[in-house]
Amino acid sequence: MSYSMSDLLQLVVSEGSSDLHIRVGTPPTIRVHGILRRVEGPALRPEDTEELMRSITSEDHIQHVREKGGADFGFAFGEAARFRVSVFKSFNIPTIVLPTASNPLPPAYQWFPYRPGSWRISCDTGVLYANCVRI
Repeated sequence: MSYSMSDLLQLVVSEGSSDLHIRVGTPPTIRVHGILRRVEGPALRPEDTEELMRSITSEDHIQHVREKGGADFGFAFGEAARFRVSVFKSFNIPTIVLPTASNPLPPAYQWFPYRPGSWRISCDTGVLYANCVRI
């Protein structure tokens, strides 16, 4: 395999990336300042994504992926960064999305306080904050 999860996570930290995307058929991809950039190197094969997934996923979560098709969990990369990991099957092959959890909110979101009664929705294009008001 051409990539190690440790090297990819170190790249995310050093580049100030907000996300790491791992899927078959393309090299790993990072999001830097909203722009997706492919890591230099070969496209990932099914066995590569499986190995990368296993390197950070517990046996319980692997079993959950097998049975339910996906799993979400937190992962700490030492003291450097924390990630909200989403592993899911795409054509029976694991796909992994790792948005960072330790980066501060972008300035556009700082005006909206995250508090009880608010919802924080994560997706592959960023984070959306919404306020739920009881009617």
